Amino acid sequence: MIDLLGGAGLAPLAVCAAPGQSLPMLPTEVMVVRDAQPHGGPLNGLAAGLSALEPMAPRALVCPCDSPLLCIGLARVLLERSASVAVGLCGGVAQPLPGAYDTAIGRLARELINRGKYRLMDLLEAAPAAMIEEAELRRLDPGLGSFLNCNDQESYARAKKLAAQSV
Repeated sequence: MIDLLGGAGLAPLAVCAAPGQSLPMLPTEVMVVRDAQPHGGPLNGLAAGLSALEPMAPRALVCPCDSPLLCIGLARVLLERSASVAVGLCGGVAQPLPGAYDTAIGRLARELINRGKYRLMDLLEAAPAAMIEEAELRRLDPGLGSFLNCNDQESYARAKKLAAQSV
């Protein structure tokens, strides 16, 4: 993901990780941000990353590290939307990742965490969000590979199949 995003000229780059989590070697220009609390859920990582990036950038593309088929054209469309949050709708369901987030929204994420809310969907419900319809997403990424996480054998096999079809 670092190579893909950096190669597309997206910067600054940050990787969010749990406290004590080991990471592979990363380029020196990549900022490593640690969650404020262990086991704080995905919203905790998002809040930490956005807060760290806020002094450097007004907006951030947030994506999981296990989505190798991210379409840069789709990422750019998300970043261009004029809303605090821009995410895709797949099958009528909001997909918080990948998504474009104003870095200032990290403060709202922290407020939600302080109220015991830890899901990315909690932030989507609380923030002004632009939802990009599936038809538009498919014009950019016909197989919606940008929304596929490779965290098991089945999803990895699907990613390989989608990658072969896009060549």
